[in-house]
Amino acid sequence: MNRLAALLILAFVVLFVGWNTLAAERVANFKLEGVDGETYELKAVAKNCKAILIDFWSTNCKPCKKLMPHLQTLYEVYAPAGLEVIVISRDTTLTVSKVKPMVVAEGWTFPVLYDTDLKVSDAYHVRFAPVTFLINKKGEVLFHHSGYKPGHEKDYEEAIVSALELTEEQVEELYAAWRAKDDANVAGESGASTAAEDGSGDSSSGDGGAPEESG
Repeated sequence: MNRLAALLILAFVVLFVGWNTLAAERVANFKLEGVDGETYELKAVAKNCKAILIDFWSTNCKPCKKLMPHLQTLYEVYAPAGLEVIVISRDTTLTVSKVKPMVVAEGWTFPVLYDTDLKVSDAYHVRFAPVTFLINKKGEVLFHHSGYKPGHEKDYEEAIVSALELTEEQVEELYAAWRAKDDANVAGESGASTAAEDGSGDSSSGDGGAPEESG
């Protein structure tokens, strides 16, 4: 009986230590160039936020294309609470030219970095995309997910809320602020479009004559 109890205690200790080792796993620092021409170092970024979501992505990855809009939303909603999002492109020299045009076309505002030699991917043991890590300021892994299917973004958000230690009320306030900002942007774009159309109409309906040429 004593031997059995000792074995159970030993098993518990092994599991407990193992779990804590996994929970305290830290990611490697990196320094990569972004599509905006800036250089980003992970530990420098970590100084200015509470949590960082790092996602490995590539232009030919179909699940990635479905995930990215959700990452953009999470970034917009939770950045004011201390979240940073960094997307790392696994596109090599064969397809890297597609990265910036896609980022611009999709309107992503989080940093997108080049890992053309896949050294950072190797350091993070990433062999395909998408693979996502959520880390704290110390670089400790709080959440890790491979692949993407619709609905997985809810798991991401739960991990983010936990990492930022947000209450339900604070989450609601963040979403309210995000919706208000989004509505203001839409209204601004609509107003600019209307003004442009009015301006075009004025120039063509003046006195009926052609505009004067300078010089």
